[in-house]
Order: sequence, then structure tokens, then C-alpha cells
Amino acid sequence: GGICGAADKKGGKILFEDCVNSGNVVYPAVPAYANIAIGGICGQSEKNVTFNSCHNSGSVSNLSTGDYKYNKVGGIAGGASDAVMTNCTNTGTVAIDVRKSSEIWLGGLVGCLYRAINVSNCSNSGALQISDKVTLYASQPYSVGGCFGQVQGNSDNANYWKIYKVSNTSSFTCPISGSTPIYEEKTNKDGSVSKYSVCNVHVGGI
Repeated sequence: GGICGAADKKGGKILFEDCVNSGNVVYPAVPAYANIAIGGICGQSEKNVTFNSCHNSGSVSNLSTGDYKYNKVGGIAGGASDAVMTNCTNTGTVAIDVRKSSEIWLGGLVGCLYRAINVSNCSNSGALQISDKVTLYASQPYSVGGCFGQVQGNSDNANYWKIYKVSNTSSFTCPISGSTPIYEEKTNKDGSVSKYSVCNVHVGGI
């Protein structure tokens, strides 16, 4: 991340307030099979970390050609759980240019938000980019949103999901038609084999 690689409160409290990043945050290495989280302010935050009035204008990108398990890339945070985010903005480009990945979550603000979530008065105007050469594993998600690639929670804290006054002004074209999904095969009763792709593609303005 531009300010912090990972933040986990572990019994304390962590507050990112009035933090600004204008430098480019780039992950160019090539591990064999890894979880990647990259953000303009923080790569990955866990357990009630708060972001208040933070801004990123630098480019945030994973440019490696490696084979990845999870790709979480966002203008403010790559991934965030139990997060509070207020008055945060991103104007920098957020990009993924990997060649193979089992899951992709890319958002102008956060790649993947999960568990308890409270986001308000935040915006993205940065460009979103994904390579048209990525190979997608079958049955895995490819999720891109103007602000959040994916938002997920659980029944234990269903009352704490809140996204309020969030906006995106960046356009995005999903290049999935140029990508190469990995296919699965099914043997039919007559012995013939059907080949099909079951990649899950989700694209939204927010």
C-alpha cells in the first residue's frame, strides 16, 4: 500500500485520517501462487480499521504475469474487513494485468469489502483497467465495480452493512471477450464430452 501494507487492530484501534498518497503503487514480482492485495492507502485491513478523509491519486496496479490465487486491488484498499470508510476519494488509475488468476476483485475504492461494512461520502473518478489477456479459472469470480469489486458479509452482522452516498464517475469496459477462460469438461450419458466455461463475471457502476 501507499501508506501501509497491512493493518490489523489485534485488540487496539487503527485510524487512517487525512492520509494522502500520490505515488504509484506497483506490484511487479512473480510468485508462483499467491494472494495479492494492493491499495493506494493500505493493501489489506482487518478488524475495525477506520479510513477517514483519505485520498489517493497515484496509480495502483498489479502488473505481474504470475499465477495468482486472489487479486484484490483498490484505490484506497485492496481488501478490507469490518471497515469504516468516510470522506475518502480515489482519482488514480486502478489496474490488474496478470495472465492467470483464480479470483479477481477490482474497485475504484476497495477491491473486496467483507463482513461488517460502513462506507459513506466516498467517491471514485480514477480509471479501471484489466488486461484482456487474463486466463480465468472455471467457477471463479471476476468482479469489477466503479467503487467496490465485491461486497460480502455474513449473517452474524447483517445489520451493519451500510453504503451511503458513494459515487463513481469513471467509465469501464469489461474486456472479458478477449480473455481466455479455463474450461471444464462433462461426460454425458452417451459417452460424449461437453466442454463449457463456468467463469462468473460481475461488472457494476458502484
